[in-house]
Formats: sequence, C-alpha cells, structure tokens
Amino acid sequence: MPAARKAEQRAITAEKEGQANAAKAKWEQEVLKAKAVTEAEQQREVAKLNMQAAEFTKKQEILLGEGEGARRRLVMQADGALEKKLAVYTEVMKAFAAELGKQRWVPEVVMGGSSTGQGGGANAASLIDLLMVKTARDLSLDMRVPNTGGQAR
Repeated sequence: MPAARKAEQRAITAEKEGQANAAKAKWEQEVLKAKAVTEAEQQREVAKLNMQAAEFTKKQEILLGEGEGARRRLVMQADGALEKKLAVYTEVMKAFAAELGKQRWVPEVVMGGSSTGQGGGANAASLIDLLMVKTARDLSLDMRVPNTGGQAR
C-alpha cells in the first residue's frame, strides 16, 4: 500500500502545484493589467492637461486678436486712415508718373497749327492737374495746409 499512498500523494502534490501555477499566472496577468491601466490613466491625464493648455492658448490668441483689432480701429478713427490713403495716393501717383513718362511731349508731325508754338502743352498740364485733384478727392484727402493759429496768410 505504500506505493498507492505515494501515488496518491504525488497526485495531490501535482494538483496543488497546478493550482499554484495557475494562481501565479493569473496574478502575473493582473500585474500586467494593472501596469497597462496605470499607463492608460497617465496618458489620459496628460491628454487632459494638453487639452487645457490648448484651451488657454486659444483664449489667449482670441484676446490678442481682439485687442489688436480694437487698436487698429482706434488708430483708423484717430487719423481717418490717413496712412492708408497716403499709401494709395503714392501708388497712384507712381503709376501715373510712370505712364506719363512714356508719353511723347513733342509731336513728331504737326499738321495745321498756329505758328506761335503754343500747342497742347498747357492743355496737358491742365489735364495732369485735374487728374491729381480727382485722385485726391476720390481718396478724400485734404491736401491743404491747416491754419494753425490766429495769423492769416
């Protein structure tokens, strides 16, 4: 009978070792699960903080933009957009002068005219003056020098 008892004891030992191995494997998996859950929670917290930082950045950018817009509106109201009007006026005059420079001021052929030499020079100067006045009026520019005091000029 001792052999049967030894066999029975081995069977019980094997069963207990199997249960111990199963429990050990289960707890190893529980450790891996706990690590994975901890990492996921950490990533979630980091993502939350990044989202909050992005919200603050968004609000900051909006406030900066609104402030810049208000500043520009006040500058435009203060000077009547004079800087922009002058920039446009300068560009128009540059283009006008470039095109005017391409014109021939002395006619190559003269047919019937007075012998006094008074051709279209005065008329061209008048046309230039009219175009400059029209451009200034279109841009609402007042090119007059303001009277600064009590003395008449």
